[in-house]
Amino acid sequence: MDSVHSLLAFAPLGLYLIGLGIVHWRRRPMVLTGSTDISLLAVAVVGFVVAGPMEFLFPAALPFPARYVWLSLLLSYSLLVTLWNLLARPRLIVLNMTSDQLRPILVEIAARLDSRPQWAGDGLALEELGVQLHLEDYPPMRTVSLVATGSRQSETGWARLHKELKAGVRGIDFPDRRRGYALAALGLLMLAWPLAETIAMGGPMIAQKLADMLRL
Repeated sequence: MDSVHSLLAFAPLGLYLIGLGIVHWRRRPMVLTGSTDISLLAVAVVGFVVAGPMEFLFPAALPFPARYVWLSLLLSYSLLVTLWNLLARPRLIVLNMTSDQLRPILVEIAARLDSRPQWAGDGLALEELGVQLHLEDYPPMRTVSLVATGSRQSETGWARLHKELKAGVRGIDFPDRRRGYALAALGLLMLAWPLAETIAMGGPMIAQKLADMLRL
């Protein structure tokens, strides 16, 4: 893989890690919907998809100009991500927070949204809200996922839970910034290393490599 391919592959992922590092560096929790999380991950890996499967499967004989082929491939990728979001179970992702910190807040929110919240281990059922979920903790990334369990889910209920959870975690402060520094440093390395190698090639060579890769 030459430097242009490396830059294209690693730059989106590097920017994603830098953004994630900033979230942890700020020490404040952030609540994302499952669709937002999936979309951000899809953007983070799009460079690998373009420099890998898309380029490999690019037709040798083009029925129309290459830019339209690339546009159709990227549009297909976007449609696949959209389909994934539509088929995925409802989820809420709480970044920069542990389950021990989240649980008392969730208990308070559940009592406010439902007259009889039902807890069973890490499972929670809010029948009046139309929400049944399970807590999944990821300690290495200090992330907690609220994942829907069962097929009978209320989109309105999940939207209300999202709103309440965003308000509930406001003001929580996590003192350790080391994870933020580590993620941001890794993202900067992924971005700076191929960028420096690409710049060293010079403008004409970069343009030629891109033209060869994109069949322009």
